[in-house]
Amino acid sequence: MSTLPTDASPPRNTDLETALDDELVIQQRSHPLNLGFPKWEKLTRPSSGLFMVLGGRPGQFKTTWAWTMAVNLALAGKRICWIGLEMRPGQMAAMLVSRLAHIPRKRLEDAWRPGGALTSAETNAIDDVRVQMSAMRIVFHDPSRNSTIDVIESARKVRYDAVFVDHLGLVGAGRGDEFEKLNDTITALRRLAHGELAPGYYPLVIALSQLNREIEKTDPKKPASRYPRMSDLRGSGRLEADADAITILHRPGSLDPENQSLDLRAVIVKNRQGPFPVALQLDPKPDFCLVEEASDALAPPARHYSDPEAA
Repeated sequence: MSTLPTDASPPRNTDLETALDDELVIQQRSHPLNLGFPKWEKLTRPSSGLFMVLGGRPGQFKTTWAWTMAVNLALAGKRICWIGLEMRPGQMAAMLVSRLAHIPRKRLEDAWRPGGALTSAETNAIDDVRVQMSAMRIVFHDPSRNSTIDVIESARKVRYDAVFVDHLGLVGAGRGDEFEKLNDTITALRRLAHGELAPGYYPLVIALSQLNREIEKTDPKKPASRYPRMSDLRGSGRLEADADAITILHRPGSLDPENQSLDLRAVIVKNRQGPFPVALQLDPKPDFCLVEEASDALAPPARHYSDPEAA
């Protein structure tokens, strides 16, 4: 069994007045964070002290969306911790170069391989990006070398503004079966965000989560049966209890191999800060490793994400 880091302060009984004073202190230390998605942020109100989850099947742009958020924060001077096994740090850095230099990722890969070459304009653009990168405070942690507990201990000491985990199914805390590791990790991340592991420290924690395989077994001729729900998340029971907000990325028709549409929706299925379910339209730009909000605010019908039988 893993041992989660704990606050040295002993438990205490609390009356209403003390509870209110404690909450005022937390609110005064909390501050909103601009992730670059104003419509989604207006609904979920991301800020320090929240534990948020981004879910979705493979190929739904989870990593790209989270990385877009992390880069936006870093460009604003925030300190970011990225915990991930999904992609190498060098791949994440290449995604950043593609976005900021506005060079398609495939073009970069071809130019960097033996026999390839960059134009002088591309080289100058990448040099400018390197200057930007030198000022960005993003630290990568590999949980295969350091346990999630070790990384959380580091996050307590460094005091990051935001911690990203990509993804929950790949990182585990301590020994035991996979389900136990997943639950331990979720608990640790929730406690980190809520200030239970370090006095006065409330980072924004955003964890990515895969969906279980049940959604892939549905009839592709019945669109309503393919709408993801909170129960589709791996470890959904613990996530439903611990997460402050859960957003599931959904590409309608993505199970159909002939459907190449990039129609992408961010479906808010849990939200302690506002209404749900709400489906927002996103605009993925895979060539430049970027996700943006679409001009249309809502992506109807949001009711399908709470009522799987809706037609």
